[in-house]
Amino acid sequence: MPKYFISSGCSFSDTISTPHKMWNDFVAEHLGRELIPLGVGGCGNQFIAHTFMNHVKQKLDSGVLPEDIFGIVQWTMIHRYAFLSSREMIPDSPNLFLGERVITPRSFTDYDAVSIEDNGWVSIAPWHSHQDVEKEFPELYHLSTQYYVNLQHEYTDILNTLTLYNLVKSFCEKHNIKVMFIWINEKHRQKVLNPEHKWMYTHLTDQIKDCIDLPGIQQEVIKYEELDSDVWSEDDYQNHPNEKGYRMYFEEHIKPRLENV
Repeated sequence: MPKYFISSGCSFSDTISTPHKMWNDFVAEHLGRELIPLGVGGCGNQFIAHTFMNHVKQKLDSGVLPEDIFGIVQWTMIHRYAFLSSREMIPDSPNLFLGERVITPRSFTDYDAVSIEDNGWVSIAPWHSHQDVEKEFPELYHLSTQYYVNLQHEYTDILNTLTLYNLVKSFCEKHNIKVMFIWINEKHRQKVLNPEHKWMYTHLTDQIKDCIDLPGIQQEVIKYEELDSDVWSEDDYQNHPNEKGYRMYFEEHIKPRLENV
């Protein structure tokens, strides 16, 4: 039976939509495991956490042994928000994620309870008025605007992310799955791991202290510019790394932690 490496995340893990190799490609090659890439550009941490857990559970239910599954969860920007939706709720949404990479988490056991073809996730972000989404997808733009004006707050972002982090960690411990965590951005990582008003988050941060938690990809690749200026995707300076940037991040931060996998 094959061994699997399951990775989840945003565009920084989306090997299906990216022409070059990414950090998760290098992990799979190094471990000699089959890569299951769940990353989707622009998604929120709710999507990242739940699709990861559901794919792990699906493999376990199919008879795959826990030792034959390894995962890395790549957290995205904490102010993004993802929620379950349907095709009809926001017509033609550019970020309604459907298909094989999405298993709707209505249940961890009954994967046929909801039709994949008609249901999925919608992620929202703080769109600017000059972006195309305002005119092309007015319902999505209105939903995003109302969320960030009326509901979103940094402390809630931290709380939501810590809750998801704890959920994934406890899920993996329950099922004896080895898992690591990495981040898109070091600023967001520090907000979650070392939040202000510690009294509010201590019960959650204490539970993830023993996790393998690697630094933000963007900031680390910025450091690599001192060695090699060619570490960014074309026309995407200091945003998405190219294959060389991802390889350098893998070699420095991920590879040394894979000894016991």
